[in-house]
Amino acid sequence: MEDDPLTRTIEKLLEGSPGQLTPIGAGVLAAAHLGLARDSRSFARKLGLAHALVIRECVSLAEDLALLVIDDRSCRSQRVFYALSERGEALVTEAA
Repeated sequence: MEDDPLTRTIEKLLEGSPGQLTPIGAGVLAAAHLGLARDSRSFARKLGLAHALVIRECVSLAEDLALLVIDDRSCRSQRVFYALSERGEALVTEAA
């Protein structure tokens, strides 16, 4: 297992919820928990991912799984600003 806290948390989230989370979804949750990224654009840039993939994952985490709360959206850049929901915080805290 990596020494990086983000990688460790992602791996634990994926192990603890097989089939429920994608690697990108686990990354969004872990980064929010660790204070590394609170919006889709920042997360996409830090991990070298397509912004559209991250937006799609954030919407799924919020609407389908209730693990994120979407605080705001930028019409111009499509950036999604988010925070962990109570359920999301509990899931990440348990994994960490």
